[in-house]
Amino acid sequence: MLGIFDRYVLREVITPFLLALLLLTFALEIPPILDQGERLITHGASWSVVVRVLATLVPQSLGVTIPMALLIGVLIALGRLAVDREIVALEACGVSPARLLRPLAALALVATAATTYVMIVALPAANQAFREITFKLIMTGTATKVSPRVFFTEFPAKVIYARDARPDNTWSDVMVADNTNPTDPQLYLAKKGRLLLDEAKRTVEVVLEDGTTHSVKMQEPDKYQLAQFKRTVIVINPESVFPRTGPTKGFQEMTIAELKESMAESQRQNLFPHNQIMMWQNKYSIPVACLAFMLVALGMGINNRREGHLASVVLGIAFVFVYYILMYMAESVAKGGLLGHW
Repeated sequence: MLGIFDRYVLREVITPFLLALLLLTFALEIPPILDQGERLITHGASWSVVVRVLATLVPQSLGVTIPMALLIGVLIALGRLAVDREIVALEACGVSPARLLRPLAALALVATAATTYVMIVALPAANQAFREITFKLIMTGTATKVSPRVFFTEFPAKVIYARDARPDNTWSDVMVADNTNPTDPQLYLAKKGRLLLDEAKRTVEVVLEDGTTHSVKMQEPDKYQLAQFKRTVIVINPESVFPRTGPTKGFQEMTIAELKESMAESQRQNLFPHNQIMMWQNKYSIPVACLAFMLVALGMGINNRREGHLASVVLGIAFVFVYYILMYMAESVAKGGLLGHW
């Protein structure tokens, strides 16, 4: 059970920790919010979809910002205790500064558990959800974005050209070239046309009105056929718009079990799975950074007796910067074979 002293220390740490977590996460989220938000709105996504997609980007920031916020929170709290001479008072009462380790270790363990959950469970699931939502949205948006006086070739074996295209996916003066059967190509010319999508039924149809069909068989090029129609429907392969499977998972989207399976597959192909190993190790090494940052902050915070809060923040940011620089350098060294991945 935590005593009065432990609860007092935790209260001093939790407020700056949460504030630093909020600010750091927001700072890391700004670039993807600007990038992905503009991209999604361009493809006609609703605001609810945009918010859902941007929410899936939060776990990748939390995996980094939880250890960083813990370090800064502990430094600020201990810096305040040191400046107000509360640590000196504790020593005068016979309480060792090491006594601070117990509440800080408890908080670091909670942060480690939270970061572990983010890295192992939340991050792969959120990344895959992000990829699937954007993949489906972009596929659907691309397939329905027929621009006027531009040849549209996104549908397999089909080319669509419209003199005028309206926002409701209706067209005027339309030409459709259908090469689904290479031996019997079809050319449709129509005054009006539109695209009908039904995701529930998985149907994609191009509906043409008031037009003519022109065709010629490749085996009999001297025979030309012309037919008029009031309304005709051209069926499009729904897989080009509503694929049954989403994008293939990358290493960041894989669970530990899937990484192990990918490693085994690479080894069967006589390939060294260094990327899978590095991703696997990151899922554990980043959460452990919470414990390392807590110990570093304890040492620096107790000795930081004059500079105060600003110096604590600067020290924390500088240490985090050096730590992650070393981590990414170590990844390059390991991939180069100079050090073991473990």
